[in-house]
Amino acid sequence: MRKYLKTETDVFQNINIYMDAIERTLSYIYIQRRYDLIRLFGDKRYKVVILYTVMRYYYQKKINQNEFDFIPTKENFYSHLYQETSRLSLTKFIDLMVSTGVLKKDSFPNDKRKWVIAPNQILINEFEYMHQERAEGLEDLKSKDKIINLESLQVI
Repeated sequence: MRKYLKTETDVFQNINIYMDAIERTLSYIYIQRRYDLIRLFGDKRYKVVILYTVMRYYYQKKINQNEFDFIPTKENFYSHLYQETSRLSLTKFIDLMVSTGVLKKDSFPNDKRKWVIAPNQILINEFEYMHQERAEGLEDLKSKDKIINLESLQVI
């Protein structure tokens, strides 16, 4: 009998729950009322992409993944989101989030002129709490044999 060992893939699949759920939940009224920091990212698509990308990088780094699909620097956001928003709007938003402490700048490992945009611990806690609460609400609905529809998910 083989023992079940948690592999990096298993850990990453758990992290994917957080990353996948964010795109589905940010626009709900429930989120807009309850989570002060996350709601700052919910009004424009490029802001959702920034939050999603920053959190993905954080979780990839947390599991010691060596290769990243996207490193959240201003320059990379400019090249990735140039069709969504202007460079000025993107710079203003990132600088505002950094100045208010929602996001922080960490030095880039290979190039000291660049900064990696990272989430603050308060944002991480709120993000994880939001998804944990949502997952518990879904489990509660499933355990009561209720029919789950989109309307019920919005009021969890």
